[in-house]
Amino acid sequence: MAEDVRTSKEDIKTIREHVARAKAYSGRLDVLKTLDALVDALELFTVTQIVGREKFEISILIDEVLRTLAAMPQLKALFPNGASLAKGQEKQMLARLAAIRDRIRTAIEKAEYEKTYAYKVSIDQALIEAMRLAQEGQTDQARVAFRKAADRFVSEPGLLQDVGARMIRCGMVQESVEYLEQAIKTDPKDPRPYGHLVMALEGLGEVEKALEITKDALRNFGPNDRTYTIMARLHLKLKQWDEAFDMASAALDLNPFAKEAQKIADKVKPRIFSKTADGKVQDKKTYTFNL
Repeated sequence: MAEDVRTSKEDIKTIREHVARAKAYSGRLDVLKTLDALVDALELFTVTQIVGREKFEISILIDEVLRTLAAMPQLKALFPNGASLAKGQEKQMLARLAAIRDRIRTAIEKAEYEKTYAYKVSIDQALIEAMRLAQEGQTDQARVAFRKAADRFVSEPGLLQDVGARMIRCGMVQESVEYLEQAIKTDPKDPRPYGHLVMALEGLGEVEKALEITKDALRNFGPNDRTYTIMARLHLKLKQWDEAFDMASAALDLNPFAKEAQKIADKVKPRIFSKTADGKVQDKKTYTFNL
């Protein structure tokens, strides 16, 4: 019995807290949160044994919030005569408020989806137009269009790397570097811009800088055969034979079927290893990583 009394007191305390929240939200004219709190209160109110003065006081508090709720501009049409908590009608009021809340929530979610969809479409349209200008040879206009898109949708996650990647596809490799560098600075843990930036820098002949970006990617995201292979290729371009072999070997350790890594290893072996008496290149396995 003592346990029942304790639980009942806790439930009454919780109901009062829900009603207090509802009152606070109604004061801010926040319809949805007011409904959420009222529904929470009534759900517990309808299944809790409350009698006497306690029940009377809570009913008065709920009534007060209901009157404020019914007077809100968004709900006046649904409560033309106001709203109150009639004795014995608590469950009916709960069902009505829950239904109204669900309808409003669905409408809000739909509106938010439509707004988000329209926003995404406008981003795509802006970038597609910039690409069209670039593909038609109107490079200056394309540069301006990409800049406007980046400035207008600056808060969109991943936009800068998307702009940079599209610029590369349009042949605006030099221009892409700025956006890709900014993308990495904005979110160093997004792996996407690293690959595009390395591709752009390598294409521009800035191999040492491309190598540094690849090392950053390796530090941030850990080893994988593709990153090691890219590093091997860059070291090869710099004629750093030992490093190229070590990176290619590291890639092959992770993926024995990495064809590009195998080609690089085979190409640099004769430059760094002596041959045996029968003409075979001696093998070794000493990685000289310098990250």
